[in-house]
Amino acid sequence: MPPVGFALLEDLSVPASADISVRYALPKPSQVTLTVFGMLGNEVRTITREHQEAGFHFARWDCRNKQGIEVTDSEFILRIMAEATDGSEVFISARKFVLKRVSTMRALL
Repeated sequence: MPPVGFALLEDLSVPASADISVRYALPKPSQVTLTVFGMLGNEVRTITREHQEAGFHFARWDCRNKQGIEVTDSEFILRIMAEATDGSEVFISARKFVLKRVSTMRALL
């Protein structure tokens, strides 16, 4: 059963790979764009830009910028934009997070 509404769910760190994981819900098939921005509004990297079916989804960010260089510890903003393919709804949500290295792994505070 598809979710009842659009949602940007909890961010979390994946200890095995130290990537940042993002979960989100789409109640309808949608064109989805997930983007990471620096605190000054600069685009760090687009994680996903594609059509996706309704349901719960998962994406990973490898903590690298558009040039493939690993980013330093800092604050970031994760933004999701999802437009239902039938044109009936547009969902935009953003969440601020802190990337902080813990030993050789990363964690979100």
